[in-house]
Amino acid sequence: MLKVHLLGKTSFQITQNSDAVFRKSLRLRILGFLILNGGAVSRKRLSRIFWPHLNDQDARTYLRNILARLKEDFGPWIEVTRESICFKTDSDCWVDIHELEKILTQYKPQNFHELEYAQVNEFKNGLDLYKGPIMEDLTKSISPWFDEWISSEREHLLKQVLEGYEKLVAYRIEKQDWEVAIEEARKIVTLHPTYENGWYLLMRSLANSGDLRRAQEAYERFEKSPSNKLKVSKTQQDMNLLYRRIGQKISGINLNLDSFDSNQDQSLSFD
Repeated sequence: MLKVHLLGKTSFQITQNSDAVFRKSLRLRILGFLILNGGAVSRKRLSRIFWPHLNDQDARTYLRNILARLKEDFGPWIEVTRESICFKTDSDCWVDIHELEKILTQYKPQNFHELEYAQVNEFKNGLDLYKGPIMEDLTKSISPWFDEWISSEREHLLKQVLEGYEKLVAYRIEKQDWEVAIEEARKIVTLHPTYENGWYLLMRSLANSGDLRRAQEAYERFEKSPSNKLKVSKTQQDMNLLYRRIGQKISGINLNLDSFDSNQDQSLSFD
């Protein structure tokens, strides 16, 4: 069986072996592209993507040499014809990003308040497959087209993962499971240090756990982040209000932080 890791550090590993099959960055990129594309890709397209500076004949020659080496390592999973190349992700191949996308698709329409604990845990385990951006360790530029494509893929997946963790934290807050809510909110701001709603959820979780000082520190760390300060968003307004009310709580004013309603007048407390 082949195990493919494309999230964070890239590796292709046949189960019986302890080491990755190879670590050549160009071949890793080509395989990653084929897997994420999910179907046959023409030789012409691949050669133009990865060797845009060469003429068609030279690019096809380089591609032919690469494919010969790929077939040596991944014969059962590589299907090569005169016109196209396809990576077959069958039952004998496990790919981390495919497993993650399967979980995201399965639970996207779900109302978490109606799920069993085991289902919520399954969703969390799926999200935890995200170890970092797609092929994060392959930083060398190959071609403008590939760079733009991989950047778009990374951004799209990160957005889905962040939304997934937001659902989890909202569920933990509803259940008043503050320790787990804090852990998962911290995950959000680690993945995206300027993500406003992640910091807001972290503030709420810390405040309701009773750790008011750390809730304040979370706000202050966000304020120092290089986010856009030109326009104050609704989330930032909520964070500002929550920060002030945490200060009031520390000063001895009795506030119920859990029932925060951002539409209330700022002079009112939590009720």
